[in-house]
Amino acid sequence: MNANNSSRGIDAGIILAQAAIERLSYEYSVKDKRLLSVKGYKDLWASDKFRLLFSSVKIPLDIPGETTELQRLASNNQMNWLDAPHALTEVKNSLVHPEHKRRGQFKDAYYEAWNLGLWYLEMGILAVCGYSGTYGNRLKQRWAEQIEDVPWKS
Repeated sequence: MNANNSSRGIDAGIILAQAAIERLSYEYSVKDKRLLSVKGYKDLWASDKFRLLFSSVKIPLDIPGETTELQRLASNNQMNWLDAPHALTEVKNSLVHPEHKRRGQFKDAYYEAWNLGLWYLEMGILAVCGYSGTYGNRLKQRWAEQIEDVPWKS
C-alpha cells in the first residue's frame, strides 16, 4: 500500500514496489513452491528473482508497449536491458546506489517504472492467489469499466 501512495514520492514508490515484489518472489519461490533454497535465492540478482516469480506464474517479461519511455531507453544500445525486470531493477538501483553509473539518467522514466512495478506487484499477488478473472490494467489509458483478462488466463 505504501508503494502505491504517490504522496511519498514516485522514487520511494519505485523502491517500495520492488521490495514488495522481491518479498513476494521469496515467499512463492522458496517457501511455497521450493524452487530454490534460501541460499540459492539470496545468490540471485534482483531481476532474476523477479523473472523467477513472473515466469512461474506466466506474467509477461517484455517491456510493455504502454511504457514508451522505458521502451525508448531499452532500444538505446547502451542499456542492454533483457526485459522489464532488468529495466525496473536498473531504474531502482540508480535511485538507491549513490555511485550508480546511470544515476539521474532515468528521471523521465520514473513514473512509468513506478506504475510498471505496481502492475507487476498486482499481477504477482493475483497470480499467487490463483485469480483468473478480469482486471483494470493500470498501464493503459482506459475508462473505469474497461477490463481485460489477466495475462495468464488461457
